[in-house]
Amino acid sequence: GAMALFNEKYEDQVRRVQIADLSRELCGGTHVANTAEIRVFRIISESSVATGVRRIEAVTGNQALDYYQHERKKLAEIMEILKTDEQQVLARLRSMLEEYNELQKEVVKASKNQAAAKINQLLQQIQEYKGIKYLVARVDGLAPELMRKAIDRLRDVMQNGVAVLGAVNEGKVAFVVGVTKNLTAKVSAGKLIKEIAKEAGGSGGGRADMAQAGGKEPEKLDHALAVGERLIKELVD
Repeated sequence: GAMALFNEKYEDQVRRVQIADLSRELCGGTHVANTAEIRVFRIISESSVATGVRRIEAVTGNQALDYYQHERKKLAEIMEILKTDEQQVLARLRSMLEEYNELQKEVVKASKNQAAAKINQLLQQIQEYKGIKYLVARVDGLAPELMRKAIDRLRDVMQNGVAVLGAVNEGKVAFVVGVTKNLTAKVSAGKLIKEIAKEAGGSGGGRADMAQAGGKEPEKLDHALAVGERLIKELVD
């Protein structure tokens, strides 16, 4: 009734270890006559090996002492970096995390303000072709999430139109295309963005009213957007 859990190889004769009715296993490892021989025992990990079965890994004796020394050295390095002592290190870390979270909130707020300002600029650039409103614009620095929000706002204002935005962020190209639902029979955002992204060495897709893509050739972004404007007019004709 014993189980070999860890794919270990055993000799013809092997020790079986049983703890009451809780555990019955084969064991070919090292053993001690008394737990005092183990000296220090330090658990370093625990994991699941089967349903309802956990496995712990530990070090003992001199290796456990070495492990403690290693941890102390790391703690000393952390204290040196944070310019604090052992009594204040946790408080210092919590303080830094709070400061970081506040800064992150400020960054998000600044990004939203930037996006709002950019959207207001884009609203002034909307053009019209044969009764259809459209916008093709480059918005470098605007993250894809904010580009999608800008597209939603542009579609709401257009009511009957197509918007294409392209940007270069950290050397990568991003495109987002939005089409008002009443025009998706003529202009599919998913199909249009594939053609645009292809011009910048990329690919992508999405729904008929909203699609997103990326590109690998930022130097071709302006060309890709120009192709996008031409395709919009061809589809509307």
